[in-house]
Amino acid sequence: MRKSNDDKFPIAGVSSQLGANASLPLVRLERLALLAVLLTAATLAIAWPGRLKDVPDSATYVDMADGRIAEAGQPFANRILAPYVAGALHRYGHLSMDSAFLVLDVCCLLVFFAAGGYVLLAATGQWLPAVLSLFLPFTWELFREGYLPDLPHAALLALFLAMLIGGQTVGALAGLLALQLTRESTVLLSLVVAFLAYRRGRKRLAIGAVSASALGMAIVAQVTRHAHSNLHDLFGPLYLLLKFPFNLAHNLAGVLLWTNTLEQMLQNHRPLWTWNLPSWLRVGSIRTIGYCGFFPHKPALTMATWLSQLGIAPTILLVWWRKRHGRLPLWAAVAAGYGAACFLLAPGLGAEQWRLMGYGWPMLLAAAFVMMKIPHLRPSAAMKLGFAHLLTAWGGALLVSGGELLTWELGVLIVFLLAVQAVAARTALKLEFAENTVGN
Repeated sequence: MRKSNDDKFPIAGVSSQLGANASLPLVRLERLALLAVLLTAATLAIAWPGRLKDVPDSATYVDMADGRIAEAGQPFANRILAPYVAGALHRYGHLSMDSAFLVLDVCCLLVFFAAGGYVLLAATGQWLPAVLSLFLPFTWELFREGYLPDLPHAALLALFLAMLIGGQTVGALAGLLALQLTRESTVLLSLVVAFLAYRRGRKRLAIGAVSASALGMAIVAQVTRHAHSNLHDLFGPLYLLLKFPFNLAHNLAGVLLWTNTLEQMLQNHRPLWTWNLPSWLRVGSIRTIGYCGFFPHKPALTMATWLSQLGIAPTILLVWWRKRHGRLPLWAAVAAGYGAACFLLAPGLGAEQWRLMGYGWPMLLAAAFVMMKIPHLRPSAAMKLGFAHLLTAWGGALLVSGGELLTWELGVLIVFLLAVQAVAARTALKLEFAENTVGN
């Protein structure tokens, strides 16, 4: 009996990534919608009890949604899109502010799961990777954060990757503009896209990526021209330059530094010694710096988060990079490159490592793609890697995200997670990765 070709079709732009004769299973909209609805419902059921509890900086985003952007401080004021949409829902939908943010978050969950599912369905033709890759504890935390722009940013990023795999360059650039209006860290994504696109001869996409971010920053600068400065009254680039070593010292070395501008924020950590800066070293409102002590719990928490937040996805991509014979298609290279950059830079960007490392979630899609393209994956190896992923991304991540482990308990967990990651790496090293991951 001759098999019909009605359930297959080439997706625009994908044939150039997966081969000239590539043909993919039909990505039915009803299936994508069903997958997104089911995963969203499951996320709501699990994450609802902890929603909006101890959400940092939530008042700032509520002020912005209510039109009081002048009361917001930097860098939070730069994240204008999500509060603007929530504010529009509040005003024109006659919803309370909490309900407006809830509607926005639920819609973003649907988009996140639908677009992420589309990416893996289009790339691999299979459903299981979409479920295993996206339905993880970090997704629940995105929803629990409520007012923060992280979930809208994740949804737009998934949509951006879907545009890339679908060959929709204009849509992808529009997505980059929306992402820049949502979080200032999109500059890193645009640089990754521009670098990879330029190296592959796609100069228009490279120029477009840089232009989209530049336009987004110009719009944000105009909208936030009356917003307050940051806590230290520092110029934006200088703020980031000084913030990075400050956070690295705390998150990786356990050394907590102090400034007079952080006195209220660090009121539970009094400095052991202080130094009044000479006039030529003073910047912004910083007049005094100090040292609060050594806290080994913080680097232990950072290491445990590194080893668990994204499961074995970083390990799989590292092994693929070591053994690679070709190159990933552009969407997967962007997902891997941007995800790895977020994942590795997280200790220098802030205190909330669980949230910051979670920005590297696109690595999950790239790792799933690499694994599904292995031509002869033995069931035993697949089960071993799947179990390792569950142990780290579920078991380890749930323990770490609870935030209640003592330092010695984190040490034991780190040893266990290292052992699991080592088993995953050794198993992956024995695999023969496909050469047909080559793409534009």
